[in-house]
Amino acid sequence: MRAFIACIKATHRSNWDICKNEGFWGVPGASNNAKKAAEMVQAGDVVFVWFANGPSRDGGLRAKVRASAAAGVARNAPWPDADRYSHTFPMEVVRDLGTCLPDRFPGNRASEVFGVENIWLNWGFWHIEEEAVVESLERCFRIP
Repeated sequence: MRAFIACIKATHRSNWDICKNEGFWGVPGASNNAKKAAEMVQAGDVVFVWFANGPSRDGGLRAKVRASAAAGVARNAPWPDADRYSHTFPMEVVRDLGTCLPDRFPGNRASEVFGVENIWLNWGFWHIEEEAVVESLERCFRIP
């Protein structure tokens, strides 16, 4: 099982409801790094969903989803901006926190709480190789 982080821009937050309702995730195609990461997604992989800060600065870690199948080239994406996406994959929501857990990125580098690199969020989708980062994100989804 691999872990990824996916960022939803503040202007596209309504796409999260579509993801949940359709059981489908879309990877934006603007970044070659995001495309390369998307090509790695297999069934059982975990994706942590991050909401970018909006005008009210209410972004942060929001949800955890699990890929139900490998990612493929985007076809018939269910979002209004379907042409933005290079890859899609079916997914199931493991847990939606309902509100975001915020974090800070001093100097636009790694976040203080989770260790997430700011550039990963800018790319929109990234494979997390650092075990410590995966563990810090996982802790948020353990139900006591």
